[in-house]
Amino acid sequence: MRPDEVFKKLVEQGIAVEVGEIPPELVKLAAERYPGIPAPLALARLMVMMPVMASIRPEKGLAWGGVHEEDIPDIVGKLVRSMYRGPKPIKSITIKIECEDELCEDYTHFWVEVEDVEYGPGEG
Repeated sequence: MRPDEVFKKLVEQGIAVEVGEIPPELVKLAAERYPGIPAPLALARLMVMMPVMASIRPEKGLAWGGVHEEDIPDIVGKLVRSMYRGPKPIKSITIKIECEDELCEDYTHFWVEVEDVEYGPGEG
């Protein structure tokens, strides 16, 4: 299950995560998504990304900062799926991905922005 699907499911079910109470599906997803790092850190990274994934839509000017490399395919994938699953057909989406470090010495965090959205014939 993708992070945005898990987040949506939890919100729809009204699950409130209290201190010490973490749904097992989140722990499993975090371990699968971020292998090799300690579980608490993996869970924290996943929890930070879930609202980001829930906010992704093909709208010119929308942008997300602090994105890790392993999260970029999910963002792009969600935008691609919106091309044919959305209310209007989308011909193209222009995405800009740049490193947040102006000196380009640290490639741990990226800025992802929807620069343009071109709709199909008769749309817009």
